[in-house]
Amino acid sequence: MSTNLLYHAFDIRGSQYVNTTYQGGAVIFKIRQEPEELRCPVCGARKVIRRGQVERRFRTKPIGKTPVWIDLGVQRVFCRLCGALGQVKVKFAQKRWSYTKAFAR
Repeated sequence: MSTNLLYHAFDIRGSQYVNTTYQGGAVIFKIRQEPEELRCPVCGARKVIRRGQVERRFRTKPIGKTPVWIDLGVQRVFCRLCGALGQVKVKFAQKRWSYTKAFAR
């Protein structure tokens, strides 16, 4: 599978497909953010230092009656310009949401 399905079916951009697992009748896609997408959450600068990551799981549109989840390691970064420390923005979900924008629609 490629990132093509993630883009067209679930409206997920700027991520790389890693693998697929099946648990309890659900499909779980593991993805990671493209290195070019790592920006400061405050000022948007690209001059950041990685400071670990936090695993998050997002619910997205089902395939038929099968639930689909997206697993993403959200990168924490330290900005060398403004000094902010935080998680990079996830483009396909709002802050603090556990589901994607496509699922919300």
